[in-house]
Amino acid sequence: MEWPTTPHILRTRLYQASALAISLDEGLQQALSEILWDEFGRGDASRSHPSIYRKFLVGLRFEPSDWANAPILPELQSYIRVHRQLCTKDPVAAIGVAGTSTSITLG
Repeated sequence: MEWPTTPHILRTRLYQASALAISLDEGLQQALSEILWDEFGRGDASRSHPSIYRKFLVGLRFEPSDWANAPILPELQSYIRVHRQLCTKDPVAAIGVAGTSTSITLG
């Protein structure tokens, strides 16, 4: 069975890409592009962050069926909505969402 990926894991990349898209500072653009490159495993899909997350879950003895059909909780829907909004308006907020705040929430 193919591993499902929880909705917030895949959206992390979208937050980072949004921050990159609205940032006008070249240094921040460079930093965000490096973060995105790392998110995608630096060209190696087996090293992408979702892949690493799935390996972590295997280590905890989770099976794909444990959450394949799990509903998205209202709190997670709200989390996704708020983060999406933050990433489209203000570059500073977008960088906060794309950086440490998302990693802390997911970690």
